[in-house]
Amino acid sequence: MLIVKTNLEKRYVMLDLENNKESELVVILVNYNGLSDTIECIRSIKQSSVKSKIVVVDNASKQNESLAINELFPDVQTFRSEQNLGFAGGNNVGIKWALENKFKYIALLNNDTIIERNMFEKLLQHAARDCAVAPFMYYYSSPQKIWFGGGEVNKIKGNPEHFDKEKDGCFRCSFLTGCCFLMHRDIWESIGLLDELYFMYHEDTDYSIRLIQNGISLMVVPEAKLYHKVGKSSGDRQSAFSIYYNTRNRILILRKYKSFFYPTAYIFTLMSRTMRMLMLALKGRSEWKAFYSGMRDALKGMTGISWLN
Repeated sequence: MLIVKTNLEKRYVMLDLENNKESELVVILVNYNGLSDTIECIRSIKQSSVKSKIVVVDNASKQNESLAINELFPDVQTFRSEQNLGFAGGNNVGIKWALENKFKYIALLNNDTIIERNMFEKLLQHAARDCAVAPFMYYYSSPQKIWFGGGEVNKIKGNPEHFDKEKDGCFRCSFLTGCCFLMHRDIWESIGLLDELYFMYHEDTDYSIRLIQNGISLMVVPEAKLYHKVGKSSGDRQSAFSIYYNTRNRILILRKYKSFFYPTAYIFTLMSRTMRMLMLALKGRSEWKAFYSGMRDALKGMTGISWLN
């Protein structure tokens, strides 16, 4: 187990991977008070037809859950952060380690998922130095219902949208959810790490845009499948926490990538958020403050952890 200090200085144990047959693929999980889900996810990865190195970043859970993971799975590489680094920051700890240790492929995977045995096998068949790949994702509670079957960044409205229809054969799209995607190390080294300014939500929107702008294709592989406990890792989308970060970060992205979106995106986003804020206020719901604070902080350019401050 490795400790990530609060000042973000990191100590790494460098592994000798020269003759390690598992050095092709590393799978990164971020854990935040989700030990039981993480354990179930790890067990599904260990049943995979493709061997991989598993990395778990414990993102300042109330208890040091990396200790329990180490006890159950001594071969899993763990990191413990003393502060919540957010989705991007937590994953970046694992990505940096994977790059330093010369893994060829790096996959991000939500800890509240389980994968089918051949998922990584199918993804690796299509992964390339100019192509990021993602599986079809189904609801854990409704295994026949698609949660993510590809997606697009809507340039008119300014938001990412999921497809939920069955498809035959691989296809390209303009948005990959951060729940799971896999890329060759060359892409990570070329495009860079996830942007930590968002803290929570829309890091994947930002990264999808960066990939597209740099000529990287985004591909979905329907034969590769996982099952997602939607909301377990990120919380209730109707909570003040989620409303704030979704609102703020969506506007931050529109400001960051002005040339990517149509002018309607900014207008639509501000108007729709304002309407929802007013509806909640009229109903006496306190969540209206989260919409207000999200819009205010985005227009001020506030990033990182700043919920309702």
